[in-house]
Amino acid sequence: MAVQYVRFFPNRAASKNPLPFGGEGSRSLVEIALWTRGRWRRRSASVRARNHSGKTSDVVLSRAPEILPPRRPRTGALRWANFPTGSAPRRPILKLWTIIGFLAGLLSATAAVAPPRIIIAHRGASGYLPEHTLPAKALAHAMGADYLEQDLVLSKDGIPVVLHDIFIDTVTDVAKQFPERKRADGRFYALDFSVAELKKLQVTERFDQRTGKPVFATRFPLWQGSFQIPTFEEELQFIQGLNRTTGREAGIYPEIKAPSWHREQGQDLSRIVLAVLDRYGYRTKTDKVFLQCFEYPELKRLRVELGYRGRLIQLVADPKASQSGTDFAFLTGRAGLEELAKVADGIGPSLGQVIAGKRDGKFNITDLVKTAHEFKLQVHPYTIRTDALPSGVKSGEELFHACLVEAGADGVFTDQTDRGVAFLRALAANKALPDRPPTSPPQ
Repeated sequence: MAVQYVRFFPNRAASKNPLPFGGEGSRSLVEIALWTRGRWRRRSASVRARNHSGKTSDVVLSRAPEILPPRRPRTGALRWANFPTGSAPRRPILKLWTIIGFLAGLLSATAAVAPPRIIIAHRGASGYLPEHTLPAKALAHAMGADYLEQDLVLSKDGIPVVLHDIFIDTVTDVAKQFPERKRADGRFYALDFSVAELKKLQVTERFDQRTGKPVFATRFPLWQGSFQIPTFEEELQFIQGLNRTTGREAGIYPEIKAPSWHREQGQDLSRIVLAVLDRYGYRTKTDKVFLQCFEYPELKRLRVELGYRGRLIQLVADPKASQSGTDFAFLTGRAGLEELAKVADGIGPSLGQVIAGKRDGKFNITDLVKTAHEFKLQVHPYTIRTDALPSGVKSGEELFHACLVEAGADGVFTDQTDRGVAFLRALAANKALPDRPPTSPPQ
């Protein structure tokens, strides 16, 4: 058997929404002319890069080779020699599987170098609607978010609900409806309420517990509208429903919140969340899910003890901070990142750990992203808020550029999904980006 020529068609796939060549999950068609059983025949191969790391690729040959007509093929992106005219080859040019292996490696290597940058809707479209409500997730989905974030805590009846904190007194009217249910520290905890009770609460824009004033003055008005706390399963059903009806698949980005605290209270949040993820098909690194956590011991537990096979992200707080046995200063150094790469697929640092301010009109970019990439770790910083920009930053677009282009991060969390999506689209189209001013003074 001999191969006479190969034509490569990047991104020619059966998918209704094909990804750019080399992107995660992208497919390309390979057409191969080979001499077998006394005549020239043609076979096609589908090559898919499964993930950005390039560790695996699929190559599938069509079963029945097609007899080639006596004419030249159209020029493809990649080609060896001339089209066969019907005579047997003098010598094999390249072995068939050598070609296939080369193309699979080429596609995977391209994906490994340049995974598509992503926009992560931080608590949904939280710059426009109350955080972690289903309407906020619907708006973020419609705006084109690649992933939607879910912060997860447990209810009294052991059901994961979507809330940013273990406390519920800064986003609901719990103090009004259940004043006697606060703990000795004066706070109201989700874990002390059943799902049925949590559903009775009115969810509103985040406010300061002491003053009662909104944290972001220009966002959705306090106590207007009708919003509820969703369970994790309700949200997954909602997102998968939107994926189906819109034909655009948004991924999920859940966070295990305070797992060690939950265990102190007698609940295993991680084990419960993994069971829900499994039921809804979020199991492996090829599924559109990133699972994140601040506590490094818990991240290792997720991978080793609980056997989670999906992508894990280590969230990173201020290096001076320590959280349940997690040394953030160590984890952001070279030795820490090398250790982390044995367990995790990426890190989620704060913006300040990637962009250390601005001086003389230029951003001071740290080495964190570069070093993380050396260990094949993705980097998804948090959080760009265009209505609360850091000092000296003129616009959200300037910050998106600093994070995703200058620093080279693989994605970013933002409260303003539309602004992030518009930035990446303009970047992809190589268009000049609008220099929009902040929507309000920094908070």
